Amino acid sequence: MPSETQVAILARYRRLIQPREREIFSEARLPDAEVYRPQQLPPNWLEETERVINASIDRDSEGFSEDGRWLKQEVAAAANDFFREAADLLPSEPYVYSSRQGDLVAEFKAPHGSLTTVVSQHFVVLFAAVDEVAIQRKILLPGDLRRELTQVMQPLMTGAHGDLASGK
Repeated sequence: MPSETQVAILARYRRLIQPREREIFSEARLPDAEVYRPQQLPPNWLEETERVINASIDRDSEGFSEDGRWLKQEVAAAANDFFREAADLLPSEPYVYSSRQGDLVAEFKAPHGSLTTVVSQHFVVLFAAVDEVAIQRKILLPGDLRRELTQVMQPLMTGAHGDLASGK
């Protein structure tokens, strides 16, 4: 006859190997998956560019002066949004300045040309010169900025003839 200790060990062992009851999961509907876009690390120049934009806002309470020195408050906000949304797609640090109407102009150098953007409160205009071929796009805000910008950046980075021009 087994001892009490042996009986206790045998009982514990049987509890461990016994199949457990199946877990019943809730039949509640799972939430729809959210669109996930991995966060890109912002380029080193983004913070400085935002500082320059914010320091260039016209703070005159009597009205905007159209002399090309200042940005309108709404344009500065749109420009900051533009750079935060698209900085990882842009080819280089921009040279930024104000237009006479208070819009932001940003110029970029790329391997196969240059890109000039004009950021207004309601739209962004892209002007690209790719190997002496001109490309122009106007993007209403809010719009599909990343898709449009990617289409313009592709030839700027690889050349007018794509990968063949770049020797890839």
